[in-house]
Amino acid sequence: MRPGSGAGDQDIVRPEHRRHLYTFLHHLLLATTISSALVVLESWPKFQAVDNRTHFALSYVRARLWTLLPSWFPGQVLPPDRYPLVLVLDAQPRSQAKALVADLVETVSAEWATRPEKTGRGVLAFEVELEPSEHDRQAEDQDILDRALDAAARNKIGVVLWLPDFRTGPESLHRARLGWMQARCAAGVRFAVEEPRPAPEAVHSYWKNYPSIGVVAARAGSSGPPPEPPTAHVRGRLPDYDICTAAKSVGRDVRLFFDRLRQSMPSPGLEHETPLNSSFFQYSGNVYDAEFNPARPWPTPEAIRSAPAIFVGALTPERGTFFGYTIPTMAALYAAEFFTEWNPVKPVGKWTAFGFDVVLGLGLGYVFAFTWEAFARAEERLQDTRLFPVVRSLARKAGRYLVARALLLANLALLAGVLAGCVLLSGRMLESRSWLNPLPIVLGTSIDGLLHSRTRPDSIEPQTWRTFLTKRSDIVPQLAIIAWAIWHLVR
Repeated sequence: MRPGSGAGDQDIVRPEHRRHLYTFLHHLLLATTISSALVVLESWPKFQAVDNRTHFALSYVRARLWTLLPSWFPGQVLPPDRYPLVLVLDAQPRSQAKALVADLVETVSAEWATRPEKTGRGVLAFEVELEPSEHDRQAEDQDILDRALDAAARNKIGVVLWLPDFRTGPESLHRARLGWMQARCAAGVRFAVEEPRPAPEAVHSYWKNYPSIGVVAARAGSSGPPPEPPTAHVRGRLPDYDICTAAKSVGRDVRLFFDRLRQSMPSPGLEHETPLNSSFFQYSGNVYDAEFNPARPWPTPEAIRSAPAIFVGALTPERGTFFGYTIPTMAALYAAEFFTEWNPVKPVGKWTAFGFDVVLGLGLGYVFAFTWEAFARAEERLQDTRLFPVVRSLARKAGRYLVARALLLANLALLAGVLAGCVLLSGRMLESRSWLNPLPIVLGTSIDGLLHSRTRPDSIEPQTWRTFLTKRSDIVPQLAIIAWAIWHLVR
């Protein structure tokens, strides 16, 4: 060994280390910049609507795949006592609905009274009209029903009724219905409104700040719903909107009640839209429809006793679909809202998603840099190959052409495979009720792949800070985007 050979080896190794360092910084900066731009995009309030549409599309595709490949995509079914029951009244007994509902309330109250206090008494929610009617000639049925509803509410059973119809009928009927509401509110009964969606259409989400029957019922239980996880767009639980507050302070003035109702009614905003938990419709044992299944018209006492809530509604087959499942009644939609409030789809934390994007982008940066550089070299060799003389060069030209095109197709297939993997990952996470929107990841991966597709062969990183900053002159705007994203994450 010659003297000084060790120092010479160090001189050779150190530039190689610096080259790897600057290559790592280049990929890390690019991945962090793309992830930061996506964080800024996700902080846009209207991105919540895009997030919900993506959740719907992915869940709908998964629901279709379950029918084709049930063993590959098994649905997660919770214990039966986690699902609210849905009772569908067919057309025949609806004329005697009040007597039927009064008997139901007493039956359910007797069953729920035996439950331990810590589990709560449950919730009874009605999508059918139970208020006094101008065609109601038997006031006795109304009185029996009212006493049953009030008794259930006083026994810590959450009772939620549909807001009466003040649009039709004489003024005297409107005042009677307002007085009926005030009497029920005094007993602890709550009121809710209809879901503001046109029917029929596919349903995939609901508004957390809107007092629909499902949302009000979820917050009417004596034990209360579990703590709500924080989301990227909604901080904390929105304040409850109580219709009884507007009814108690207007006397018998129906117009004043309507004015206060209109002024204080929250508008369904896109930033408050939340995906429904598709697990509700994967479990078929919670809907009791006498017309759909005559052999199973009524739940057993054990099912009633263990149910967290019971929703009663009328058959409306034109309602629409939910992730490919038919919604037999509006009550089923409200039950899905209740189920989601108690079993929410938890979005992945903002910092977790950001870190995942950075790590994924860093790894893909190295992969794309290697694969696209291999294609660039093959394309350069192809362009440098001459066709003259033809006999000697034709075989070489054809071989290099096939290699270059094969590498191009391999790069496109790799990009498509990564995008499909991101979507499948989000789909698998949904099975555990966790939500990571694949759209930003797909968008970031596409941008990363597009940028690396412009890679030139033998692109050697500079080996000093001065040349690195000179070659990467876009570092300043990249750092500005990263700082902007961090501000969105911490605020």
